Amino acid sequence: MTIGEALLNLRKQLGLTQTEMATNVVSTSFYSKVERNIHDIGTNDLLQILNKHQINATYFFENLNDKENISEDIMDKISVAFEQKSRDKLLKIKQEIDLLPNNRQTEYYKLQLQLTLEVYLPKAKEIPIELKNKLKQYILVNNNWNIHSLQIFRETMRIYDIDELNFLVGTILAKYSTKFFARMYWRNLY
Repeated sequence: MTIGEALLNLRKQLGLTQTEMATNVVSTSFYSKVERNIHDIGTNDLLQILNKHQINATYFFENLNDKENISEDIMDKISVAFEQKSRDKLLKIKQEIDLLPNNRQTEYYKLQLQLTLEVYLPKAKEIPIELKNKLKQYILVNNNWNIHSLQIFRETMRIYDIDELNFLVGTILAKYSTKFFARMYWRNLY
């Protein structure tokens, strides 16, 4: 990822315009060319822009080599740590999130992490295998799929490991037509 691409991703995450991102450090026109990799930005100007938006420079530069979007990367890390039932990894991710700029996206990460640490992780260990099997049976055996069975599935997705979840989703999609789900979706909108 180039500096321009990283700035573009960051600006979009912050919900800023190019003029707001440039913050009178460089012209909007110049900044636009940096995002499009036409011009290179000087170190002092880059650091000044990052500081004005409370963006940790270390975090910014560490993520330059990542090919994926920062938000996808953090959510992937949370999911993997949950699947591994690793509280330690989740706490390390918390430290990484704490380095992000204080904005709505960062607040979302913090909430997802807190939910995973305080609700999903402890509960996943406590759920008896018999209950998991009853939930699966309810979802798969129900020939009259309705909003309640869909809600049960939605509410319990986090208790299954990734292989079980892949199996359940594949089975549900094979068993029920997309027309049915579309009909239910539109019915519940109105």
